[in-house]
Amino acid sequence: MLIYDHVARNRAKIFLITALFPIILSALIYLTLYLVHYFEGPYVDGLSVMERTNSLAVIVIPVVFAVAMVWMLFSYLNEGRMIVNMTGAKKITKDSHFAIYSIVEDVAMMAGLPVPEVYLIPEAGCNAFAAGVKPESAILAMTEGIVKKLTKPQLEGVIAHEMAHIKNRDVALMIMIVSGIGVLTLIGNILIRVRGRGKGKGAALFPILGLVFLLYGLFLAPIIRMMLSRRQEYQADATAALITRDPEALAQALEAISGRSEIRAFKGQSLASSMCFLPAVMHLFDTHPPIEKRIAALRGMLR
Repeated sequence: MLIYDHVARNRAKIFLITALFPIILSALIYLTLYLVHYFEGPYVDGLSVMERTNSLAVIVIPVVFAVAMVWMLFSYLNEGRMIVNMTGAKKITKDSHFAIYSIVEDVAMMAGLPVPEVYLIPEAGCNAFAAGVKPESAILAMTEGIVKKLTKPQLEGVIAHEMAHIKNRDVALMIMIVSGIGVLTLIGNILIRVRGRGKGKGAALFPILGLVFLLYGLFLAPIIRMMLSRRQEYQADATAALITRDPEALAQALEAISGRSEIRAFKGQSLASSMCFLPAVMHLFDTHPPIEKRIAALRGMLR
């Protein structure tokens, strides 16, 4: 399959998976409201179950999304720098690290992007990540380990992969999704502690909604996030191959650093770990696809 075909197919899948977040959440809220009103009785104050559900849904759903958007905007504007600061990374320049910086410049030019701020992380593990919500303010960070381990073509492939995340706005999307999941679980915890003051079964509306938000934020949304993140990794690999015209170099880089990717500062940090080129340890529900499948997809582009 041609590289262009990989890019096009992955973009379509990413769009569809992203659309699942608001669709499923809205459906769950509506269904919860409907069930609460259904058990109250077929008619209350002359209104049917559907009429009561609709009148409340047009208020509850927009309010939930408004609160989530405010929180996501805050995270969107601040999360990138915070992640870089967690690692103790040091900013480098062309004067201080000519060879590394020149590779980043070359890849940025091939990708049609501005040169990001470049940081070096003082860790032996082999990894890299991109941060920032738009290309003009992007950050690219690499560990000292990955710089020493890889050849120039392999390092170009890794840098192109991170540039692809910047180009595809993956970082901004993932920050918004993870912060959205966080605010929904927060709302769920708050609502589940609210006790209705009215009479009848409708008084349980807030705790029931809270339980729905918790279940969505803790179980359903992370599964969708995993699906989205894995598609983003395939997309970034395909875009990187398109940028460098050398998918084999990126495949070799994946082989070379497999099992050596730990960044100690990111231990237990879900968002930061998901932004890395490779996770430290693979799990069933990890945000990265298996390395073997990424390598096979890259080498499939050569056929």
